[in-house]
Amino acid sequence: MSSSDLKISSVTIKNFRTFYGEKKPLELSTDPKKPVTVIHGKNGKGKTSLINSIHWCIYGSEKSDDKQNSKLSEGLVHTFAIDSLEIGQDDEMFVRVELVDQNNQLESEITRKITFKKISNDDNDEWNEIIQANIPKSIVAESSVIYRWRDVDSDEMKTIDNDSEIYERIEKVFPKVLSSYVLFDAELLREFEKNNTEELIKEGIESITGLPLLKDAIKHISKENRKITSDNIAHKAEYRSMSDRIQQYELRIEKEQGAIKTNRSQIQKIQSQLKPIREFLIKHDDDAIKKQEEEIVRYENSQHRCRIGIRETKDRLKSIIFENLTNYLLTESHKITSQKFKVWESAGLMPTHFSKEALQSLLDDETCV
Repeated sequence: MSSSDLKISSVTIKNFRTFYGEKKPLELSTDPKKPVTVIHGKNGKGKTSLINSIHWCIYGSEKSDDKQNSKLSEGLVHTFAIDSLEIGQDDEMFVRVELVDQNNQLESEITRKITFKKISNDDNDEWNEIIQANIPKSIVAESSVIYRWRDVDSDEMKTIDNDSEIYERIEKVFPKVLSSYVLFDAELLREFEKNNTEELIKEGIESITGLPLLKDAIKHISKENRKITSDNIAHKAEYRSMSDRIQQYELRIEKEQGAIKTNRSQIQKIQSQLKPIREFLIKHDDDAIKKQEEEIVRYENSQHRCRIGIRETKDRLKSIIFENLTNYLLTESHKITSQKFKVWESAGLMPTHFSKEALQSLLDDETCV
């Protein structure tokens, strides 16, 4: 069976970009008399993502597009599939492409997937090379690919999970140098019509013929270091002022704890509101559910900031108390003692010097009381 006899018959998608959850297989026409399958949809409903999902499944990467591959992209995996994970939970994103022969018999099947799991509460974002997006550090991901093919001798489907063997088999059916022919982006024709320049035509010819003028773009991973600074508290503050500041911090703690409770109740309220309508929104309105998810994230971030504020306030309280407690407790005693010594000195009760015999009597257990 030659590669020219094979045709893509169906595409199954789960959690790929705008496609949340596992969708029903998209059946493509393999009838020679009806070789065209028309997919109609509004802008932003996943037509381009569908083409990219097929390209990603076959070649392990999306079609070269600066806009699609920007680090501002939401990534290969649907955002809600990642954000809805609890600690210890995992999920997967996959695209499966089935190929049939001229008799509509399944000949090959390519399944490429990304498995992701939440392992902690670390919500700080960082660039994830596998998912191609900035996601929380608590998410770990790994990719894999499986190739199934029909053995000519046994007429049974066999499985290969070795990357090099899979690459060789896919290269025979879908040579990467001809990927622009396999998945042709017709929207490029509009650019040729609007911008009929020599440079654009040159780039189009180079892309279609596979000329290696542009190689893989170098990806820079940038990490932002977040520094936490705190104000220094003056050690020479008056002790009465210290008490007032302690009281202010206690009031602030109570206020922030109240804000945490309020945010928690609001989050629970929103989650309860989302539960009965989540399925409907997923099927009908991606923008609405995205707005709800962003609102939840805002409340969670607010709660996180409140926790940090409480922790910092408690640390300041400890520092103030430990640094000034001794002076605060001994101040009054020191004042009283100083006053008494002054009275005794003025009354002549304090001798100017002590004789050796007097000092010795102080050390004598029998004479010293």
